[in-house]
Amino acid sequence: MAGRFRAPSTPFLLRLGMALVCLPVVAFAVAVHVGVERNDSTVRTVGREATRGISVAQALKVELAELDEVVVRSLLGRALLNTTGFPDDYNAKRAELHDSLVLAALVSSSGSVYEQPLVNIDYVLSHYHALIKDAFAAARDGDMARASETYGQAHQVMAETLLPEADFLDKANSYVLNDSYDTHTARSASTARLILVSWLAVLAFLVLAQVLVAKRFRRVLNVGLALATVVALVSGALTLRRLDASSDHLTSAREQDFDSVHVLARARATVESARQAQGQFLLDPSAAAAAQTDFDRHVSRLLRVQGSNPTDLTDVAEASELPAGAGGYLARVASAGATDPEPESVRQVMVAFGAFLNEDAAIRDLVTSGGRGAATARYMDGQAYGDLNEAINAAQGIEQEAFDDAAGAAADAAAPLNDINLVSAPAIVLLALLGLFQRLREYRA
Repeated sequence: MAGRFRAPSTPFLLRLGMALVCLPVVAFAVAVHVGVERNDSTVRTVGREATRGISVAQALKVELAELDEVVVRSLLGRALLNTTGFPDDYNAKRAELHDSLVLAALVSSSGSVYEQPLVNIDYVLSHYHALIKDAFAAARDGDMARASETYGQAHQVMAETLLPEADFLDKANSYVLNDSYDTHTARSASTARLILVSWLAVLAFLVLAQVLVAKRFRRVLNVGLALATVVALVSGALTLRRLDASSDHLTSAREQDFDSVHVLARARATVESARQAQGQFLLDPSAAAAAQTDFDRHVSRLLRVQGSNPTDLTDVAEASELPAGAGGYLARVASAGATDPEPESVRQVMVAFGAFLNEDAAIRDLVTSGGRGAATARYMDGQAYGDLNEAINAAQGIEQEAFDDAAGAAADAAAPLNDINLVSAPAIVLLALLGLFQRLREYRA
């Protein structure tokens, strides 16, 4: 019959297979390349760019708080002024702050949301410095009442403008970090599916070709197609496994290690603010109640326990055993499983925080009993404060190292995939073509 369907000839099928073999392989290669590029972009943002911006913003906040604390300490100790009208400690900290501003401008992303806070800080700092210079001048002239009043105005500038601007810079970089990570989390599954589907299409094509060739030529195995199948099987499995490992490392870096680094940095800045409130309590008796309230507010940001009094909070910190409902920065990093790899470092922070609270209580008891001079001397010594800072810095360093290791592992896991893809895709095509061409030549012979 003229209209009867005729089965395609063997040479036609072989040529068709040779023509079509590139399509699934190219689709698979493109899917792998897209997946690797997306992964690398996320690792670069989460592992280096945004996290570095956050770290610099937090360092900037710490140095602003330290500058304010230096002023209180210098006024209490009647520090000598140099020719600039400031003590040497103040000028040293001011220089560090300037360097941090420059670094923040270099590492932060472009755009007004990042640049404006830095512009605001730089602009308002000049006003702060002018007020502090007047406060030091009044102290030099023996007018401590005016010095305290002027410093109070400067501290208001610091607390209400400078520190919030540093916080805003931190939040802007945190938004980039979280947005990039959330985007990665949302599309990693779709990327994996795309790679998986294209990989299965390659395998299905090669298996189908093997079956058809075996049926037409009555041979079980075509070496070229078999080798192409093995290469495709290994490269696809390796790609999926390494991308999954990279995603796991990135999750560990972002959700555990860097969160601890970030929280500890915030705790460090809050300790500085609490230390400043201690000094202001001693510096200006007329503002003692406000300074005490300020100190308590900072302490509650560090650690708070429902229904606790200050004595209970000290006991909780020294015992390093958090009750249910505990909150604050230290509670976030001291809770079970919050830090890795050395939770003992955070326990030391808790113990040091308890000693800091004990020292504060002793200072206030001395003031109450009329020993303001002894209280000031104990404040100036600041042993517990120094130990607390060292403990926070040590814990933060450990968590930062863990973060860097996890971020590096995320980058390393996906690093060879583009090269593997560049080699395996042509190899699959060439081996498949070779296998099919051999059968075509055999058929012609």
